[in-house]
Amino acid sequence: MRVITYNVRAGRGMDLSPALDRQAAAIRALAPDVVALQEVDRATRRSGGVDQAAALAGATGLHAAFARSIDFEGGQYGIALLSRERPGSVRVVSLPSPHDEDRALLVADFGAFVFAVTHLPLHEGDRAESVDRILAELLPSPKPVFLAGDWNALPDDLTLRRIGRGFAVLTDPSVPTFPASAPDRCIDYIAVDRAHADAFRGAVARVVDEPSASDHRPVLLDLPSAP
Repeated sequence: MRVITYNVRAGRGMDLSPALDRQAAAIRALAPDVVALQEVDRATRRSGGVDQAAALAGATGLHAAFARSIDFEGGQYGIALLSRERPGSVRVVSLPSPHDEDRALLVADFGAFVFAVTHLPLHEGDRAESVDRILAELLPSPKPVFLAGDWNALPDDLTLRRIGRGFAVLTDPSVPTFPASAPDRCIDYIAVDRAHADAFRGAVARVVDEPSASDHRPVLLDLPSAP
């Protein structure tokens, strides 16, 4: 199973020019089974009224699920999930973020596993509260639970230690993911719940060399087998 996390910057490239087509091409070339997306516009004036999750799904042949974080410029802004298989159920959990814009957790159940997407707050205290809510929502689970997204936290941040109480990061935090043109820090991750981590020790991760389609580089994870 191949999974990706990708902050698409509301469909804008490093130079702020429209880049949704380039982002779709990057995703399509990687042939993923599941894609976690952050900074996604739906029908905003900024993005010309485009439903970006639906547009990326159409361009890649995947199914789309969207979760609103905030209302923005006549539409919505949030996170999304693309998947080859349509999830059996999808739910959205609001996350506490008193010092920052509202945040969300999108949780998709695929039967054999659960895949969750989030974009954590910039404020450290808000991240801590959000992580506590995420752990309470996702754990414990009898099936593997993956958590992916832009966590706005460096590998040595307290946020990672807090997430580490319930999840093991499967991607390589030593490889920078941001900014895309010349990455110097890692803030994008894919993890699995600790109860199932041993089954995925053979996972192979890489940061994709895509320096301009967004301000983040896609992070790819090849799992040894579907759970």
